[in-house]
Amino acid sequence: MAGILKPEEIDEIIDFALDRPISRDLRVRSIPIMVLQRIRNGDDDFEQLTFDVDALNIYKTFVDGILPIERWLRNSARASRPEQEAVDFYTRWAQIALERAELSPVAPSPRADAAAAANSLGNVVPQKVLWTSDLLPISFLNGAARTAASVARITVTRYEGDVPKISPASGQPIRYFGTGWLIGKGYIITNHHVVNARSPGEANASMDELNRQAMSLEFQFDYDDANRQTVTARCARLCISDPALDFAIIELPPPEGDFARPPLPLSLAPIVIDQEDSYFPVNIIQHPGGNPKQIAIRNNLAVRLDGANLSYFTDTQAGSSGSPVCNDSWAVIALHKAAVQQKTNFTFQGQDTPWINIGTPISMIVERLKGLPNSTLWRDIAADIQA
Repeated sequence: MAGILKPEEIDEIIDFALDRPISRDLRVRSIPIMVLQRIRNGDDDFEQLTFDVDALNIYKTFVDGILPIERWLRNSARASRPEQEAVDFYTRWAQIALERAELSPVAPSPRADAAAAANSLGNVVPQKVLWTSDLLPISFLNGAARTAASVARITVTRYEGDVPKISPASGQPIRYFGTGWLIGKGYIITNHHVVNARSPGEANASMDELNRQAMSLEFQFDYDDANRQTVTARCARLCISDPALDFAIIELPPPEGDFARPPLPLSLAPIVIDQEDSYFPVNIIQHPGGNPKQIAIRNNLAVRLDGANLSYFTDTQAGSSGSPVCNDSWAVIALHKAAVQQKTNFTFQGQDTPWINIGTPISMIVERLKGLPNSTLWRDIAADIQA
């Protein structure tokens, strides 16, 4: 299938990129998950790079306001600093891709002929709930804003041994992004793999590296747009990091100044999903790709509970790990942790997909905390939340 860039141009870009390795996470940052989910998994860096560029190049129009291959090239340019030759190379090709982009067609406006339209319809009623009601009280929006105030972007520096790992491309420490939220008045919860700061397939950080990475954590509250002033907090200590349930809890130092934001309420009731009409929507506030805060609401159904994995259709990206998965009352029911590929397809919004997002039910995390020997961690957290 012909793409926005010609095959010989793609070959030039791939050859150039292979000589200047950059983390895949940095290259695909902020590209819509619906695009990334269609890319095949490669067996090595060359194959993955080829799959990525070929797949992104197919899109000639914008997806959620993003031209996929142009964003990949812009990300590569940003990650290549301060190597000016690489910055110029990727920027030049990004501009070429942008200039060749096709505008999405705009549907023509229908004729304003109410009588003809009415005659073409069958039974007409003033209003009707279609399938499951999406009507919500206006307080739903207030709850979203209140929840967002307690969600933070996380930045973690990768350590190897007792020193930060340096990117050969930028000369700067390698940093990963994630999302976290206040589970107690002085505590933040996120995923273990966020603090672990390793790419898929790599060996886990040692305990010493994990603690160093935890102490490098930076939490940015109110990062709602690029120009907004944020409130920053650091890690006082790593309380627990559990790879099995994929969660970590970090204690914050006493706040400076006004830090009036509440811990999020938790829903500890059993999650029941036993038939199609019992599916329920979930809502996630997150920092996808390390970008300003975004929200995925409604049309996002929880479809299966399998042990420690609650499965749901809700858009997320790299950087969304550690986000709160909330019900319509904005109580947290799960901790988002990953997107996984299933052996069989799900049907969602009329299309088949093998991909599903998963989170750890918050009730399982609470039971783990309650069972910690000689620990007051859960008691300290529970003193400040509404279960």
